[in-house]
Amino acid sequence: MEEDNGSAGGQWFLAILVAAAVFVTIWITTGSVWRGAIFSIALYILLAGFRTVPNEERWTIEFFGRFFRVQGPGLIWVFPWDFVMRVRKRVPIWKFPLSLFPSLSWLDFKGGGSMQIVKGFVRVQISCKGGETEDDAVKEATYGVEDYRAET
Repeated sequence: MEEDNGSAGGQWFLAILVAAAVFVTIWITTGSVWRGAIFSIALYILLAGFRTVPNEERWTIEFFGRFFRVQGPGLIWVFPWDFVMRVRKRVPIWKFPLSLFPSLSWLDFKGGGSMQIVKGFVRVQISCKGGETEDDAVKEATYGVEDYRAET
């Protein structure tokens, strides 16, 4: 699980540029600095809050420091200031094939025949306890365990 540092890459910079362009446009067309400032701030808050959760992760979202929800993959909106709403942890959900044989292998049978194994793998996925949803498991991994790697 990774602690989120609050930044969304260069997205905040793009949001500032768009908001500044809107401010200048409104200021020039209407002559009102206050109207341009209000629209620019609202546009910045709207644009800077969009985040994308990857398919391999689930995020725990906190609202005023308390657990709010577990967010699955897709486009989400999180209030851009950490004291209001923040991504507390990014929990990886591992679904990957684990190769059984590093190279081509042969299986020998008692009767003298043999067969070449081209590809052998096991699919690994973290599962939930009985009656527990994936969201409950992510919440438990975030708030109930100090170090999930050591627990695993």
